[in-house]
Formats: sequence, structure tokens, C-alpha cells
Amino acid sequence: MKLFGIDIYIDYSWFLIFALITWLLAAKFYPTFNHNASVLSNVLLALATSILFFLSILIHELAHSVVSKRNGLEVNKITLFIFGGIAELFEEPHDAIMEFKIAISGPIASLLLALIYLSIYYLVKDNTHYYSITLLTSTLAEINLLLFIFNLLPGFPLDGGRILRSIVWRINGNLKNSTRIATIGGRVVAVAIILIGVIRVITTDFFGGVWLMLIGLFLYQAAGQSYLELLIRLALEKVKVKEIMNTNIVFVNPLLSVNDLIEEYFLKYNYTTLPVIANDTIVGIVSLDDVRDKSGYLDDSTKVQEVMKRFDSNIFLNKDDQALKALKNMILNKVNFVSIREQGRLVGVLTIDDIARYLSDKKVI
Repeated sequence: MKLFGIDIYIDYSWFLIFALITWLLAAKFYPTFNHNASVLSNVLLALATSILFFLSILIHELAHSVVSKRNGLEVNKITLFIFGGIAELFEEPHDAIMEFKIAISGPIASLLLALIYLSIYYLVKDNTHYYSITLLTSTLAEINLLLFIFNLLPGFPLDGGRILRSIVWRINGNLKNSTRIATIGGRVVAVAIILIGVIRVITTDFFGGVWLMLIGLFLYQAAGQSYLELLIRLALEKVKVKEIMNTNIVFVNPLLSVNDLIEEYFLKYNYTTLPVIANDTIVGIVSLDDVRDKSGYLDDSTKVQEVMKRFDSNIFLNKDDQALKALKNMILNKVNFVSIREQGRLVGVLTIDDIARYLSDKKVI
């Protein structure tokens, strides 16, 4: 699905939390307030709440993405998953002001949604015929207000952490150092959430406590991961493809047997992915994973062309392109390497393994 030119993806974990929230609302929450309603009415009310809840998360992330695009940044996609949603940007904001605008847009969207639902609640709360709408809007107003408050916690990569980063960045002019400070804030917030979860598990709210602990663990990991992604971006934007590309191209013929591929290439060379070349043109990509995925269907006569992934010959870069551009290209096209051409001639390849080795040598990862 696409909205505003942005791809929207739903992770499988989203369906789990959607079902769980719907069940809790239908079986535990709404029956407490909606005594005379039928089971079906509470289920429908819970279903509507869950749908509008996740729509609220989508609007929150769309706000980030739309502001990012208006500021000239490329947005990869929005993914809805078990802990909410995330908008994936291909590059960092260019300055602190841009970072602040992008970071604050999501919470503002959540606050506006809370005010809209609250306004509807006050319009219908005295009319008994609209009691279900009263329950629905009051619940959604509270949810969006909580989203607003939670996302403003000063811990990276939450919006509040990004706002903190933008302020520090504006003061010291150093993106890397500002991100490190915001990451520390993110880990402090994550540990605090975990401790609150532990206390709730020990006292009365076991499920709520476990959920808080999981959120805290996720935030702790996400803080470190976001900082690492920044270090990778900063490292790769300073190096050109020609500095790390492989000119001694190790490639295989599409008619090579898979047995020979394993014995003569994967076991001999330190690569997990190899280009498949015919007539000086890359026609496919073959990896160890491709072979493993089809291991149950292979025999001595199986050829590389039967297990490889087809390759779009238009996917190529020039030697003077940034290595960061190569990585973005791989992510966008879901491939593990790109071909490097000069005057239409294949002069090298750059694989994800080459990039990983460079980052490891530079002690980035």
C-alpha cells in the first residue's frame, strides 16, 4: 500500500498485537463500562478501537515522513509492527532545525488526534444513544495522549530523544556527539521502563509489567542500533566506491553445477554471495542462502541458473559514487551487491561483504 508516495508495510507481528489488544478490549476493558451491551457489541467496539488505534500510529509516522519528504529527505517505507510503527529514512536530517521539525511532527499529530477525539467525546457524552461512541472516542483520546507523552520521553530513537539531539546538535554543531548523548538518554529511559515493568510484575499487574519490560528492552536495543546506523552512514559517505570495490571479480557461469559452485567457489573464496555473469553482463546473483533454501530440491545436475536470483542489469554505479549510495541501492533493490561500470564496461563489483569488511577494518562495527 502507498500513501503520499510512501510504501506502507505491515510486519507479521502487528497481527499478533492487533488480535491481543482487540481481545483485551472486548473481554476485559469495555465490559467494565458497557454492562448492558452484548458480547457482539463489545467485540465490534473493540475491533473499531484497535483499527483506529493503529490508524493513529500510521498517521503519527506519516507526519514524520511527509515532513521529511518536504525537507528533501528520502523516505524508504513505514512499517507497522508489534511495538507500533517506524518510518525509515535513508539519510539523516541536514541540520538541527530540520531534525527538530521532523521529530516534533509525530507528537503534534498524536496530540491533534487526541484533541479531535476529545472534542467528539464532549459533543456526544450527554446523549445516551451515543454511549458506544462516547466510550470509543474517550478511549482513543486517552491512547493518543499517551502516545504523545510517551514519544516525548528524552530517549533516542523516540521523538523526544530526537528533539533532544536536535537541541544538543544546535548547541555544539556535532551530529555524532549529539547522537551519542541522545543514545545515552535512550538507554536511561529504557532501563527506567524496564524497572517499572519489574515492579509491576512483582506487585499486581503481571501482563502490563511484562509488556513494559519488553518495550524497555526494545528501546534499549533500538538506541544502540540507531547510533550504529549513524556511524555507518557517516563512515560510508566519506568513502567512494572505487576505494573498496573488488576489481578482481569472482563470478560464476549460469551453467555451472551447484555442486561445483559450493566446492570451487563458496568453500574456496571468502564470499557468501557471487555474481552470475554471461557475456560480460550480470544476469543473476547466487548466495549460500539461495542454495540452502532449495537444498531439498537439488541434485547433481542442478545448475546455478536454477537457484540464482535474476538481476536487473540497469542496477549499477560509477566508481566515484559514494559507498553509502551503494548500500542504499542494495537495500532498495533487495540485493547483496551492485555492479560497477565505466563507459558501459563492467570494471568491478561491490558486495555487502566488502562493505562489512571495510566497516570492520575501520572499527565502525
